[in-house]
Amino acid sequence: LNDQFGQSHFEFDVDGRNYHVLRTGCFPYIKYHCTQRIKTNDLSYENRLYTFFKIFNL
Repeated sequence: LNDQFGQSHFEFDVDGRNYHVLRTGCFPYIKYHCTQRIKTNDLSYENRLYTFFKIFNL
């Protein structure tokens, strides 16, 4: 099960700490950039924006 399929920018909670995750690359070379930050309300706009950039780059 891949809970991150199709997500480029999302939040991930680990032990009560919130991380912003930027996921890029292509299988099997997927890269993650993780930053601990304060939880935000909604990252769906940023997720769509990064997905657009990936598709536009093809």
